[in-house]
Amino acid sequence: MNYAIELSVYVRGGIGAAEFDRAFDALADALYDCDGVEDADLAGDSSSSVLTFTMNVLNVTNPEQAIATAFGVVRTALHVSGGTTEGWEDQFEFIRQSIEAESNSLVGA
Repeated sequence: MNYAIELSVYVRGGIGAAEFDRAFDALADALYDCDGVEDADLAGDSSSSVLTFTMNVLNVTNPEQAIATAFGVVRTALHVSGGTTEGWEDQFEFIRQSIEAESNSLVGA
């Protein structure tokens, strides 16, 4: 089954708008190049330090596997873009996640 995933995260530690924008550009480029997902995209708001990752995870058997794949893609993009991935879970607060099955019925939020 295929799932549309949206993950919104708050970047802890408060970085300035210019630094947020530089990190955002590198992260967006890295996310675009990640394997295992399609239509990956990134939105960001430097004033609130929120990043929203969206992607389609293909050919997985359940929503938990789709979320695990999405988290892995986000971590890979962080690493490739020059961000630290050691303790990355402590740098971000997951504030929202949604999973939508290919049939467009909401599976979880």
